[in-house]
Amino acid sequence: MSGAQETALREGEPLPQIELRLDDGTVLRTDDLRGRRWVLYVYPKDDTPGCTTEAVEFTRLLPEFHALGLEVVGISPDSADSHCRFREKQWS
Repeated sequence: MSGAQETALREGEPLPQIELRLDDGTVLRTDDLRGRRWVLYVYPKDDTPGCTTEAVEFTRLLPEFHALGLEVVGISPDSADSHCRFREKQWS
């Protein structure tokens, strides 16, 4: 998500239209998620202690989120390559 503009969100406000480049190179737009239930978690950097704990916990809980009909989307300002290296390190 390089070049992202900082936007403060307030509780109850709709999420602005954003585009996220996924680690497989595809683009996910918030409009693509309209009508679906999903959880967005934002973290500052791949492969740091706190962010790793958060990612591992979200991954561990994925079956429970899915059972509730929720998708999980995590974003950070890191590159797709960084996300791939982080995922391979944690879950290979």
